[in-house]
Amino acid sequence: MIRGYTSGNACVDSMGMTHCGQVARSLISKARQDRYLAFVLRLILGATFILAGTGKLPHMWELFIGMSDVLEILQTPYFLRQFVQLQIQWLPWVEIVVGTALVIGWPVRLAALASALMTTAFFVFNSARLVLPTTEWCNCFGVTLHISLPVAQALDVVLLLMAVSILFHRQGNWGPVTWLLRRR
Repeated sequence: MIRGYTSGNACVDSMGMTHCGQVARSLISKARQDRYLAFVLRLILGATFILAGTGKLPHMWELFIGMSDVLEILQTPYFLRQFVQLQIQWLPWVEIVVGTALVIGWPVRLAALASALMTTAFFVFNSARLVLPTTEWCNCFGVTLHISLPVAQALDVVLLLMAVSILFHRQGNWGPVTWLLRRR
């Protein structure tokens, strides 16, 4: 047998012993240290938030009509409902700022934390909307792109994984701002 040969689902060495755990740990370690992978993830995540924010801006009052129904399902208190309504007014702008911070590379960890928190909230919101019989589309990207709720939830999970991997990336951030700061 060849060392490192993969047979089906098992990673087998020359003695026939499996070592999938070692292979998985080494791949995760490489992914955590690869700054170019983190750079690409930052660009994708940032562009997604910029697209979502700019798509919501023109029709933002029409997009959150079902919010009161979701808040009733979650049985939120009155003061929390008012807080959520205030956040709705600022959501597109926050998405644009977070997306821009991820694209330019400054401050990356704060932007990754904000995007992780927002995607978690979006996942919870879309989960509650699945209970409502009248909603089948997510207005995640405003009028730019209509996607179904299960697809929106899958996208939220992918975006959350991207944000967490950027947040816990070991190497320094790589982008235009950090490059300019290093040059001086």
